[in-house]
Amino acid sequence: MKDVDRLNAGYVERTGIDDYWFNRDLAIYFGDTMGEVTNFADEIGVDFGERKLSNPTLYEPHDVMRVLSGGNRASYTDAIVNALQEFADNGQLQIVTNVNVTGLIQEEDKSITGVTYDLNGESKSYSSKAVVLATGGYGYNEDLVARAGLKNYTTSSPTFQTGDGYIWAEEAGAALKNMDFITTYAAGIKTSETGLTQTYAIRVKELGDIIFVNSDGVRFIDEFGPGDGSTYDAITYQWKVQKDNYVYIAVSQSQIDAMKERGQSLLSNDSDWAKFDKLVADGEAVFKGANAQEAAEKAGIDAEAFAAAVEKYNGYVDAGLDEDFGRTNITTVKSSSGEMVDLGRDTFTKLEGDIYLFRTTPSIMICAGGIDVNTKGQALDENREPIPGLYAAGEIIGMANAFGRTTIGGVGNTGTYVWGKMAGDGVAEYVAELK
Repeated sequence: MKDVDRLNAGYVERTGIDDYWFNRDLAIYFGDTMGEVTNFADEIGVDFGERKLSNPTLYEPHDVMRVLSGGNRASYTDAIVNALQEFADNGQLQIVTNVNVTGLIQEEDKSITGVTYDLNGESKSYSSKAVVLATGGYGYNEDLVARAGLKNYTTSSPTFQTGDGYIWAEEAGAALKNMDFITTYAAGIKTSETGLTQTYAIRVKELGDIIFVNSDGVRFIDEFGPGDGSTYDAITYQWKVQKDNYVYIAVSQSQIDAMKERGQSLLSNDSDWAKFDKLVADGEAVFKGANAQEAAEKAGIDAEAFAAAVEKYNGYVDAGLDEDFGRTNITTVKSSSGEMVDLGRDTFTKLEGDIYLFRTTPSIMICAGGIDVNTKGQALDENREPIPGLYAAGEIIGMANAFGRTTIGGVGNTGTYVWGKMAGDGVAEYVAELK
């Protein structure tokens, strides 16, 4: 809990928001159980590959290295399916696909006794003694995401994550907590062609050359920080609070040329710069100008202010110190193993030549709000009383409900096992009591 409390305190310090809640019992349960479920994964044949102990690569480091990463993630699903097949073969398990669940069946006493579903256009129902909602997140439900104040965003969530389980749970009387908060990454790029799907993103954590401005053309933060990940959450938070969730990232031709020379790409998964070229050619989210003012005019932001910001920033580069935000030239960064790595280049360089302005949005990977549950996986109402027969597992529980408004690197993957065990044990106990 030491890291959980420390990192939550960092959120309060950054934002001034201290009137939120999370279930410390869930965090403790997670810590107590993750070793057991990892051993279980080993037993059913998960091949983790070579395991490496590290700190998170993007987020603020833990007090000690506690992330154990395996390189063979593809084996997780295969191992689980293989383990379930035995139960399917002997009739203890039925797996149904391509069926659209439409809601929960709730009795007058508020207990959940099954689901309704649509099969080939015909409405049907399935009765059960309990239901576990494991429907994932809500990255493709703009109304639910709007509860966290996001107007524009992209997401790496699967398109089927439309938040149905959250809506059904709420209709059944379950409390949704921390829906006004969502964890995001920086610098997704939204176009009319890609919509919500994150196709383009700028690698802000790896680049020291770029600068950020808002729609007023004004810089607002040290874009690179100390290079150890400790300011990454503070940096990404800016995408939530800037007008319309837009942050404009500025980079110049001279900086792009330097990136190409050292074999580095500006966009994620764009080693041949094809994505960059397409965005520039489309001119919808990237605006190129012969100078700062022209680029700003095309982008629709304050051109005079942006030109002044670039001139001031270039002056700071010459002086070697950013008088507004304290940025300096960082040439070494801390790796995930805690070692200092020499980048072999400057990270504080001038914007010279043609200027490119990228209009970027926050990008969602994991949804943070979710159903309030206890350590039996039971969905709770506003009075924190269980709704009989309703359970939740996985992302729908909400990382912020378990760990607060912070990013604990590594809990997303392990949570698939931990919350599954929690709900499974809870359902088994509940069903046994019904007999």
